[in-house]
Amino acid sequence: MIKTITNEYDFIDSVIVHRPDIEHLEMTPKNLNSEDDENYLLFDDIIDLRIAQKEHDLFTSVIKKFTGEDKCFELLSMLKDVSGDFDLTSKHPLPNIMFTRDLGVSIGNSVIITWASNSVRNPENIIAKQIIKNHKVFSKSIIYDFHKNHPGLAFEGGDVTLINEEVVAIGISERTSIHSVEAIVPFMYENGVKYIMCFNMPKERRFMHLDTVLSIINTNEAIAYPPFFQKNNPLELDVNIIKTSEKAPTSHMKLKANHAFDDVGIDMKFIKCGGDNGKMQEREQWTDGANAFCLAPGVIVLYDRNLNTLKELEKHGYEIMSARKFLDLDNFESGQKTVITIESGELSRGRGGPRCLTMPIGRKNDSKR
Repeated sequence: MIKTITNEYDFIDSVIVHRPDIEHLEMTPKNLNSEDDENYLLFDDIIDLRIAQKEHDLFTSVIKKFTGEDKCFELLSMLKDVSGDFDLTSKHPLPNIMFTRDLGVSIGNSVIITWASNSVRNPENIIAKQIIKNHKVFSKSIIYDFHKNHPGLAFEGGDVTLINEEVVAIGISERTSIHSVEAIVPFMYENGVKYIMCFNMPKERRFMHLDTVLSIINTNEAIAYPPFFQKNNPLELDVNIIKTSEKAPTSHMKLKANHAFDDVGIDMKFIKCGGDNGKMQEREQWTDGANAFCLAPGVIVLYDRNLNTLKELEKHGYEIMSARKFLDLDNFESGQKTVITIESGELSRGRGGPRCLTMPIGRKNDSKR
């Protein structure tokens, strides 16, 4: 089947997830050491697996109200469908594999097989490649193997945000470089993208991907980490805008983050992650307050712990509803702007929010099922 994705907010039709599993029981404190240690796995804590699974099950139950049972795919089930003689030996457990967003990017009718900047996550990329190249879900998709085409470069899904069918935002982060973006320009051009907005991120773990500071949640609304998107703030991000073509670009136009959206014809309204208090902004950015998963235009999933972000969303007309309350509804009117909150005491320990936990592979521009 061919699935089309041109933005972050259309009705979710199909998605890949991974329920945290025994890989987390293999982690020990040595895996939490600094990045200079070969045992460091880019995961920030040892989680209580039982609770994490319950939290994840609640999340996927919400998703399935939109996709149905059969289109919320479990990553390992897909791997079993295609494994054959496939054999992968990893030196370390793979706790980050629950963050399926990083494993692939669907754009139009194409799928990019990504490649992580840190070798401890490359086994995940190999698993994703096996699935994307062989599973029937992708049989009619155009597949672009980033590592095969650009060895030596990295390109991670958390850095890629589809604004609309003509504009893509990419984080120039500690994981994805400007050279990687320039390499992907011809592919983006072939898929109808006219502009790439390159957000120059601080090269720090807390800002590892663009989606740690920005999530598109509606046609013209986004949750954003305020210092990076406020006019005249000394921390406001620089943005290079690339006009795509058949060849890699030789020049970029440089603007500040707030003006950059205007320049590509988008009147974006920013909703403050953490509210107005600077300390709360820092805290809730760290706990993924700016990392929302969009189920439909103006219908999102967010961690329940980010109370100040939720208050800001209320100010912008969003109804706040727990996942359990949502699941009890007989009917849900998707025209009402809604935040569905999920429990997050354990899932949030790994430094990834609801967006990170999903790899969308199909969206629809209406609610028809």
